[in-house]
Amino acid sequence: IVYAAIQLKMDKVARLVLNHTHPSVRRAAAISLDQMEGDHLTVDDVLPLLASEDESLRETGLWIASRHTDWSEALLAQMMGRFTQDGFAVEAADGLREILLAYSGSAEAQSQIAALLVDGALDVPRRGFLLDIVEKAPLDKLPDAWAAALGTLLAEGPDALRWPAVALVQSRGLAQHDALLMQQAADGNLDLAYRLQALAAIASRLEVLDDASAALVVEVLKNKDSAPALRQTAGRICAAAPLSETTLLALANEVIPQADVLTLPALLRAFAGKESEGVGQALVAGLKSPAIPAHMLSPTTLDPVLAGFPDGVKTAAEPLMAQQKAEEEARVAKLLELEPVVTSGDVGRGRRIFFGDKVACYTCHAIGDEGGNLGPDLTTVGLIRSGHDLVESVLFP
Repeated sequence: IVYAAIQLKMDKVARLVLNHTHPSVRRAAAISLDQMEGDHLTVDDVLPLLASEDESLRETGLWIASRHTDWSEALLAQMMGRFTQDGFAVEAADGLREILLAYSGSAEAQSQIAALLVDGALDVPRRGFLLDIVEKAPLDKLPDAWAAALGTLLAEGPDALRWPAVALVQSRGLAQHDALLMQQAADGNLDLAYRLQALAAIASRLEVLDDASAALVVEVLKNKDSAPALRQTAGRICAAAPLSETTLLALANEVIPQADVLTLPALLRAFAGKESEGVGQALVAGLKSPAIPAHMLSPTTLDPVLAGFPDGVKTAAEPLMAQQKAEEEARVAKLLELEPVVTSGDVGRGRRIFFGDKVACYTCHAIGDEGGNLGPDLTTVGLIRSGHDLVESVLFP
């Protein structure tokens, strides 16, 4: 009936079913009215589509809205008006998310989002929703108003907003808040995890990691009781920040000998390109520590790290490289021996280990809807990796 109405240009017929209970009928009616000559649709007609729980209706509303640029101000005003009303549920705000992302290049949308981000009267979930818009906005450069709002959240926002704000500053490479983040990184009254995250956000733009910050990072890395996430962040700081020779020596002498799979790759990057004989010799000595699993070192790993050091350092590393070659051969034999266990594992025990605090696999990897997203999702890893690969990843990560 609706499509017949299109052909006959019967706008009244299409309007009668614009609020039909079936999404497909409503969608067809809205498209019909939009395609007919004349102005048969209004902002008020499109708003229910954008707020619908049905994805096809939201997409239709967004498509229609995108064809009427003259509606943008009215649409924003009405949708943001609903957003700020008491009882608005961000869980059901997909329509608003899509329209805000579509209009993120609009000065009006940018202004409204910036103002609400720093509005202390607005609850944290809704301000977090807006931070998600800022993160996902398809803009090459964040608007100045949004960058300023992030600074306000860093300075005085609640922790639930400060964390995503500092993550945004890091991902977008915003340098205007470096002084504030440096101050927060040095503030012993703040949460240690946040201090490290603040330092990580600015690490690559530092001229050199100052002594106090370096001491903090080294202490976290040395402390085996530090949470895995803290040690990983500290390792990333070392890899990104320019380090003084004093700091490099502290890492080589105090941290490298007890480094583990969570920190060693990042720590090695901190030494790449360095030329000091003393630093190089200390690094090689640290890498000879029996506490470092042999499988974590290989010519592929070490050659780029040692490339810039003098010949004396490379000579000192030769016994280490020979040892790695021998242990690589032993490792291959061990893998072949244990490969059959893939078919006889204990799922419950494996889950307890995966989500336990000792190795904390869940910090980086997810299974189903549980775990982190730093590393690959392992939910279906058994379908895409061989038994040999799985055993190797567990025994020699």
